[in-house]
Amino acid sequence: MKRDKSIIQKDMSKCYVCGTTTDLHTHEIFFGTADRKKSIEWGCYVRLCAKHHNMSNAGVHLCHWLDRKLKEIAQKEFESLYGHDKFMEIFHRNYL
Repeated sequence: MKRDKSIIQKDMSKCYVCGTTTDLHTHEIFFGTADRKKSIEWGCYVRLCAKHHNMSNAGVHLCHWLDRKLKEIAQKEFESLYGHDKFMEIFHRNYL
């Protein structure tokens, strides 16, 4: 069963990291050509402000720690709904 909303973030009107409500971007947690679409289809995305997305060193695209943390959170949520085997079938990599 595929989802059309985030399995991680319930309130998409604020930044997942800091809670601000301005300049929000959708971040597909598993990005890249194939995984970006899978992230959207399976609800593995969050809203991030520009600072926490790609406009500073604290952003997920430049901060390895934040990128890894979001992947861990997404995998845990995904597996709680669909299981580990399904996660590996879809995303092919274990982040835990």
